[in-house]
Amino acid sequence: MHVFPVLLAATENKTKPVSGKDFLTAFIVGYDIAARIGIGTSLNANMHPHGTWGVVGAAAAIGALNRLDEVQSAELLNIASSLTLATSRKTMLEGGTVRNAYTGVANQMSYTAHTLLMAGFTGERDGIGSVFGGVVSSGFDVEGALESIGKRFEVNRNYFKLYACCRYNHAALDALWILIDKHPELKHPDQIDRIHIESYFLAAELDNPKPRNMLAARFSIPFAIATTLINRSSKVHSFTGDCLTDPATLALAARTKVSENCFMSSQLPDLRPAEVSITMKNGHNFKVGVKTNRGDWQDPYSNAQLKEKYMSLTARRWSHKTSDNVYNNIFALDRFSNVAVAFDR
Repeated sequence: MHVFPVLLAATENKTKPVSGKDFLTAFIVGYDIAARIGIGTSLNANMHPHGTWGVVGAAAAIGALNRLDEVQSAELLNIASSLTLATSRKTMLEGGTVRNAYTGVANQMSYTAHTLLMAGFTGERDGIGSVFGGVVSSGFDVEGALESIGKRFEVNRNYFKLYACCRYNHAALDALWILIDKHPELKHPDQIDRIHIESYFLAAELDNPKPRNMLAARFSIPFAIATTLINRSSKVHSFTGDCLTDPATLALAARTKVSENCFMSSQLPDLRPAEVSITMKNGHNFKVGVKTNRGDWQDPYSNAQLKEKYMSLTARRWSHKTSDNVYNNIFALDRFSNVAVAFDR
């Protein structure tokens, strides 16, 4: 989402058709640059990552699509680095929906960066080092960002989400689903006395038991746990509509506590662990932990699971036939002489 929208827009504005292979190449380049800047950056704790390094990655994708030379590409990235956003992390925790615009505005800024380059504008000599090494971060790890560049592509270390909420919720939800499948008693959530979750510090931050809207609900582990137990689902509908104000869900969320486990925090970013402990009113206790959330490149979902998630989302807008056609085209994208045809519904 940090690269694809602007790349699609840039493709539509080309006078000649763009092949699927060229589109994929540009996407992979943009993804890799964005992710590597993220790897090298120790982002200020109060900043939301969306709208930051994604601007430079998306600009790199446009540069690759337009086959810019080395000098032009460097200038483009230097310009783009100065067009990043001052994003606040609190927006996601408080349900400030301006957070949902960060990525879109960042895509727009990357397109603007290319327009400025073509108009003769210039950036700093080392915009990435300046912005990501001293403005939004206390330092930039060049060696970490460049490790195995050209040999290891970060898109292969991506992750996918089946649950309709923040990734930091997912390890706890994975553990919860293990407990649900193992203990029939959890079919009666009204018999739960209390729930305690231990996880890494980024997850422990998501502790609001009474989110004010859908966005805040997706960044609340107590709500995610409660709505999953009440609705037997962690999909979109469990974070929308009446589910947000359901008394039973909110009461259970209020009895759910989240705390940081320092050992779990030390395992970031390679692992994202969590442990869920549920104590019933009759005194029985059920506990299980997971080392990392499913969907990570180290514990991937199957293709069938990913397609089911894709269909559940696209079917909200398209017919099943249209969704299936686009899905099949995506997996044959490199064979299209005109990528626009692949996305033609």
